[in-house]
Amino acid sequence: MKKVFLIILLFCLCTACHHSTNTNQVKNDKPVQKKVEQKTVKKKEAKKKYIICINPGHQAKANTNKEKQSPSSSIKKMKVTGGTSGIASHKSESQVVLDIGLKLRDELEKQGYTVVMTRTSQKVDLSNQQRAKIGNEAHADLTISLHLNGINNHNANGAFTICGKNSGDTQKIYKKSRKAAVSIINAYCNKTGIKNQGVSYRSDLTGLNWSTVPAIYIEMGHMTNRKEDLKLTNFSFQKKMVHGLVEGINHYFKEV
Repeated sequence: MKKVFLIILLFCLCTACHHSTNTNQVKNDKPVQKKVEQKTVKKKEAKKKYIICINPGHQAKANTNKEKQSPSSSIKKMKVTGGTSGIASHKSESQVVLDIGLKLRDELEKQGYTVVMTRTSQKVDLSNQQRAKIGNEAHADLTISLHLNGINNHNANGAFTICGKNSGDTQKIYKKSRKAAVSIINAYCNKTGIKNQGVSYRSDLTGLNWSTVPAIYIEMGHMTNRKEDLKLTNFSFQKKMVHGLVEGINHYFKEV
């Protein structure tokens, strides 16, 4: 009888221990499982979608009517000039910068930017003041006006950007505009091999004075220099130009 009692007692003790061990194991497993689940959750960071306004300078026909140069000035200038033309290619600046602008739009959109164009055709009549307002109304993070230079000295060559001064109507946008001007001209010239003439600061450009968002002009080269003109109007070289502009824009947005 004692043996039977001892056997029953041992059996009960073993069962109780086994149950206690299982209970502890279940309790201990729960926090471990939560930790594993937390590690597998990926945090998705929202990437800002920047808005770029591209303004291909000029148009097919100039508009000689006048408009105010800036909101705070009584000086009036032509609404939009006709631009220059290639000494060797005989192509108009307005058409070449439009071609480059459309290529730039496509490349920027591929990279996730939202792009607003002031014009996609030669057949427009848009003043420089109106072009600035397009960028303003789009709440652009940057407006870039594309130009090609033309001067009497046919040996002159190189590219430069233009930024408003740290005063007057452009003072509020000066800091960011200057950063964009520096980033873009450096990347553009590194990519294309065109001589870097740096950044110019002006207060007489309507398109900059009326802009309430960061804005720059870029003179991408001289159409009055035979060698440079043939480069600027070459389809393959324009791809390099666009890649340089995109690299500069990307670098700018990493800095601001």
